[in-house]
Amino acid sequence: MASSEHTDGSQQPVMRFPALVRFANLINGFLMWPSMLLVAMMLVTVVYDVMSRTFFNKPSLWIGDINEYMVVYMAFVPAGLILMMDGHVKITLVTERLGLRSRRASQTLVNLLGLFYTTILMWQSWLMAWDTYTTKAFFNTPIGLPQFPVKVIIPIGAGWLVFLFLVKLLSYRGKDDQFIKPGGGQHV
Repeated sequence: MASSEHTDGSQQPVMRFPALVRFANLINGFLMWPSMLLVAMMLVTVVYDVMSRTFFNKPSLWIGDINEYMVVYMAFVPAGLILMMDGHVKITLVTERLGLRSRRASQTLVNLLGLFYTTILMWQSWLMAWDTYTTKAFFNTPIGLPQFPVKVIIPIGAGWLVFLFLVKLLSYRGKDDQFIKPGGGQHV
């Protein structure tokens, strides 16, 4: 049987490895909080810098650097949650016109391409991060922070995305009309 019936009569897709999907969703839910904290910290530091420049004519040297580093974290920490929610930007002009099987095939192809890209990103960014660790490289900025803590989030985030692309590819089992949500998104 490809779907299970809920008490309200709706069909829910049956997935392989539901524990794996629950684990991925649990970790993504946990990572949502540091992402929100980073946004709040960026807001506070930018407001502080603007106020100190405007009212006291004392700009802060460290705020620009810290916010640049936090942007790197903001790109990778919530990326897995966005992937699993199917929230990345899409151009659906062509895919909305496809049948269910073709739409599923295109989504599978997109997940395979994402897996390929993030695997290469993880590998190459790890080499870059490891190089900054072994050479003890520092940023050439006024506060001169070490590069490794900033650069290591890229292979970690890409590795998490590799895992999540695999979860998406492995977890679906069922009919095409259960795989595709009415709005064009994927359930997993």
